[in-house]
Amino acid sequence: MVNIELTPQQVEELKNFYAIELENIQRRANEIKELLNKLEAKPLNRSKPAIIPDKVEPTPNLTRQPKKSIKVKPRKTKNPNWRHFVLKTLKENDKPLTSGEIIKLYYKQHNLDLPASQNSLMALSQALYRMRVKDNIVKSSKIKGKREKRYGLIDATDKSVVLTENAKAKKPVPLNPNQKPKTIIRQDNKPPLVTTYNWPKFIFETLNKTKRVLSAKEFLKYALVYYNIPKKETESTRGKLSPALSRMEKIVKSLKTCQKDGQAGRSYGLSEWFDGDNKLKADFK
Repeated sequence: MVNIELTPQQVEELKNFYAIELENIQRRANEIKELLNKLEAKPLNRSKPAIIPDKVEPTPNLTRQPKKSIKVKPRKTKNPNWRHFVLKTLKENDKPLTSGEIIKLYYKQHNLDLPASQNSLMALSQALYRMRVKDNIVKSSKIKGKREKRYGLIDATDKSVVLTENAKAKKPVPLNPNQKPKTIIRQDNKPPLVTTYNWPKFIFETLNKTKRVLSAKEFLKYALVYYNIPKKETESTRGKLSPALSRMEKIVKSLKTCQKDGQAGRSYGLSEWFDGDNKLKADFK
């Protein structure tokens, strides 16, 4: 056995603890003796078995329970055609309106509760942005001291704008080298005005005729003569010719470029004029 040394205080605490335990044991022993004495004084009647009642189940509540209310979710409405509504509203009011005023008129017309949802405000803002930046049919003006803007129809489109719900985007027309330019026949003896230039046809014909690479500046000189363009339209013609050359080089891949000695800028030639290393053949320099 292991000897444990206790302090006098710990010894006193243990004495008190066991004295209390002894009192509890003696009290419980006395209660058990009293129960045994009572049982001996009244012996059990063994002729009749003791009947132990079954567990009584609670009777069900027969009162009628009220039906639970079913919450009906509100039907989601389709996104409105904001472009159609904005154009119609601006024409009817005949004055610039803010985005808040436009959406209030829409909610009032369709008996909807304000404030407007965040999705509706976002959709209206996107529609106004497209109409102002991309379509160029709506203009905006700042309000002094406020962050809001007023939106109104551009004067040139007030009477010519078409309110269509299903407007189809125009498909790009593929380039056709054999297409002839559209012309307007004039009543006087002056040459007809060309409204649409067939740049691929002009570029192919010019290169096949000269049999050498040409710069954009040289193409411009040939174009002014080819289409009988007045000198005052030189800059606008350059702005139309340069994208055509770039498109035929990078997208259509019918042209390639090279750097000519002693000349600034790139020169253009037909793709078959270049060898496998993209070097210009000697016959076309």
